[in-house]
Amino acid sequence: MICKPCQCILTCLVTSIGFGDRSLVDSYAYENVGEFAKALGHEKRLLIIELLSSHERCVEDLATAMGIGVKSVSAHLKVMRTQGILTTRKEGLRVYYRLRNDNILKLFQSLWEVALSNKDITPLDKNSDFCLTLKDLLGALESKKTVLLDVRESDMYEEGHIPSAISIPVDELTQWAENYENSDEMVVVYCEGYYCIQAIDATNILKDKGLNVKMYRNGLDEWAASGFEVAK
Repeated sequence: MICKPCQCILTCLVTSIGFGDRSLVDSYAYENVGEFAKALGHEKRLLIIELLSSHERCVEDLATAMGIGVKSVSAHLKVMRTQGILTTRKEGLRVYYRLRNDNILKLFQSLWEVALSNKDITPLDKNSDFCLTLKDLLGALESKKTVLLDVRESDMYEEGHIPSAISIPVDELTQWAENYENSDEMVVVYCEGYYCIQAIDATNILKDKGLNVKMYRNGLDEWAASGFEVAK
């Protein structure tokens, strides 16, 4: 359902260009919403939204994080910007992209929740054996046999992280696990927040390596919102 402010603006727009018939207004609205939905209907574009959920990024940074070419990322960004999903600012020769507003992130979160409720996308998420609450994490950090890994990109780690966390981005995790010898320790991974897929990927990687791994699913978002120190 299109939001009331947008519907009002859309109705005024269509009426102003001579389409007074209500059926035409509805048709125009559905067409626009359909085009907007198509702009979201690609896994790479959903990943872009997730990557931009915490801060803006340039094309090159997105390409590196996604592991695809700059041209491919640029093509996705063009579609998303045309449909009003993203906005930009220029700094020198670089263009930085960010989500237009919080409604975009809320829509992404709703899509994720509906998808999870209808498909077994990530059974790991529903398995309490692997997921830690904030209270669980605090208890685990009191033990000397717990290692906490921040699996986001290193630049995000530098902007703020949970104290005592070690920065090991997901793409470096396999090599780290192969050299890790303290098999009696519990490894806890986290990323930005509940909808950050990197923590899920990291858990699967470490689980496959036979490590005792847990995931703090709510991540840095909940940690900071609860008033705990964020180290830099």
